[in-house]
Amino acid sequence: MYFNLNDWQITYITGYRWGTILVESDEKPEFHLDENDGVDMYSTGYDYELDSLDDGWFSDIRFSDNIPEEEQERLLEKMEEDMFSIEEEGWINTDTECWFYGDLEITET
Repeated sequence: MYFNLNDWQITYITGYRWGTILVESDEKPEFHLDENDGVDMYSTGYDYELDSLDDGWFSDIRFSDNIPEEEQERLLEKMEEDMFSIEEEGWINTDTECWFYGDLEITET
């Protein structure tokens, strides 16, 4: 997730070990891996619904270099309590990505 306020940006990354996406398609969907063997689910061209993301194993919060260190520490503390609490201060979630890496199992439901 990307949060922006003026020219400041915060990137919040969470990794999960597996997940399920429900794709609406009359034919078996084809996913094309990028150079890092990943699929950006928001750029596949398919209508889909995120069903689940399971076994979260890491998260990382990155701040743009122009945010003062003291402000980074304050925001980090606030975000650790509630990720979206910064929106109360005017931060906007401007973009979200959902990437899948590794072997994709495609089943028909």
